[in-house]
Amino acid sequence: MKIKNHLKRLLKPTIHPIEKGVFLKTHLIFFGIGFALFLFFHSVPLEFYSFKEIAIEDIDFSDLYYQNQDTLSKSDSAKTSNIIIINSGSLKNEEGYGRRREMIQLIRALTDSSYCQPKKIGVDLEYDVERDTKTDKELENLFIEKQCVVAESKQNKTIFKKLQTYNVNFPDEENKTVRMYYNYNRIHGDTIKNTFANGCLDRDYDTIKEEEFHLKYYCKGKGFYNVFDKNEEEKVFAFPAIEADTILKGMSKEDRIKFFHNKIVLIGHLGEGIEKMNNVDDMTDKHQSPTGLEFIFKEKIMPGVVIHANAIKQLQLGEKMHCINGFKYFVLLYFITGYFFLIFILIENLKNVYVQIVVEITVMIASIIFINYLSIKLMGLSYHLNTVYIGIAMIFLIELKSFFVESYHEKAKHKRQQQKHINNE
Repeated sequence: MKIKNHLKRLLKPTIHPIEKGVFLKTHLIFFGIGFALFLFFHSVPLEFYSFKEIAIEDIDFSDLYYQNQDTLSKSDSAKTSNIIIINSGSLKNEEGYGRRREMIQLIRALTDSSYCQPKKIGVDLEYDVERDTKTDKELENLFIEKQCVVAESKQNKTIFKKLQTYNVNFPDEENKTVRMYYNYNRIHGDTIKNTFANGCLDRDYDTIKEEEFHLKYYCKGKGFYNVFDKNEEEKVFAFPAIEADTILKGMSKEDRIKFFHNKIVLIGHLGEGIEKMNNVDDMTDKHQSPTGLEFIFKEKIMPGVVIHANAIKQLQLGEKMHCINGFKYFVLLYFITGYFFLIFILIENLKNVYVQIVVEITVMIASIIFINYLSIKLMGLSYHLNTVYIGIAMIFLIELKSFFVESYHEKAKHKRQQQKHINNE
């Protein structure tokens, strides 16, 4: 009885059932404005409130998935444990030769033994400046002989003429988080370049597929760890890495077999100087990644070679990220706006305006948390949903909700009066 009395004090004296027809018509207008706002924010590059140099399209709540991920089962891990990274930054940089003479030694050290033969060697380094002619020619011939996959970007053409190179560009804009990867890359019109990841797997590009695919990361933070550093904390969700000079100084037969035999060996820049791959101040070939701890002000923490390693792993597993966009996004926005519109109408049934405000804020916060939680869970199922634009559209729709709720009640009242008049006749 006490609960019933409390409810009477909270609710308006007369609560009418939802008029479905009126609700549908009013919601369609509500949704239409929300969809227009969604398209506007999605197509116009606006700054996110007062944060400078942070574009709305680079914010993605599903990035939180990488802070709580458990992406690989034991079987998946077994499939993809054959990737290892070598830090070229620890090779000696000689005047007139660069790191090319020691690169020749490194390739030979990896391949000139019967007991240790890598499955594939990928070199994520661009050779666009000529050095010593003899050394350049020897290095090119060695790359060809060992069937190495060598990088080339659209911006910098390689000096090697006989060597087939592979594209290492990322589709995303500069200073934006790398979320996409090329299946193949159109350089100039009909000229098509195969990608570095495909090359490392001995796969040819397929123009039937989309030119780009959404990249799934299998690591956290910077994405790599030094296998010989006992102080490394993150070894589960990270790619194993070794300093190039460690190999040149001599490794045991057991270690060579363990780390390189039948493995995809990627050679790229992780860092140089005294700290080598642990040099956080070395920003060479570093990119913003969804795996970083920062949600808005993302730092460039992930080397390009580690991004390629993730692409290789994704292709190995055959995992495709299904992006919820286009018509699917349209339908999703329709149901979300319908849900919120229904909540707004129900909250209006509360008699006390202060209670209305508290309940509305509570429901809004809980709903936004749930929607973003859903986007994180969907990532684990290989579905990508970016809720940022939906959230921004809803913020603006809240400013208009009083008008639509009042319009709904007026139309519903008019319909009830008409129905009453008909019944009286």
